[in-house]
Amino acid sequence: MRGDIVIVRAHGGQPLVRRVWEVNGNVVYITNDEQLKRNESGLPMLWPVGFPSEDVFCFSPQIANRSKVEWESLKPYEG
Repeated sequence: MRGDIVIVRAHGGQPLVRRVWEVNGNVVYITNDEQLKRNESGLPMLWPVGFPSEDVFCFSPQIANRSKVEWESLKPYEG
C-alpha cells in the first residue's frame, strides 16, 4: 500500500528504509519520505525506483539501523 515503510535490499546488500509507491506484479516501486511528501503537496517528484519483490521486506525497527542484515530472517513485503 502506498506509503508503507519497508526495508529494501539495495546494491551490495545494503539495507535501506524507504516508502512503497506502488506494487505492480513482481516489482515494488520505492520512494523516500521527501519525494512522497512532495507528491502529497502537489509538487513534482522524482520517479520511484522499481525493486524486485524478493528484495523488499516488512519494516522492522530492530533492523532499520544495521549495516548488515540476515535477509532470511525478514518477512517479505506482500503489499
